[in-house]
Amino acid sequence: MKVDEIFELDSREETGSTDTWTEYLCLKKLKKGFELTIRGYEILGQLSDYTDDDGNEDLPDEIDGEKVSNYDNEYIYGSNLVINADDDGSVKFINPNEDDVREWLESVDWFGENLISDIEEIIK
Repeated sequence: MKVDEIFELDSREETGSTDTWTEYLCLKKLKKGFELTIRGYEILGQLSDYTDDDGNEDLPDEIDGEKVSNYDNEYIYGSNLVINADDDGSVKFINPNEDDVREWLESVDWFGENLISDIEEIIK
């Protein structure tokens, strides 16, 4: 991995009171070590802003200089993974077997038996 490169380790669907979204567990290479965060694709706009009165969608290729990569029933997404607004924090580490890594993964309900070994394989 290159410095500042972000790798999607896993994804999951989350549901709130009014909508559903996908979260990504991401590994980022730092100058010294690595960081785990929960991210989502950047929201560039609302689909309703690009839908006419008859329900026809007219999506642009770009919004504010950012390439449109996907959309759902409500939002238009770019291709950048950004840290979610929910303050789940992050964990920085050198070795994925550090206690802080396991504790953070458990605190965000994302711990799995194979996850640490998957991270070890990626950072080799």
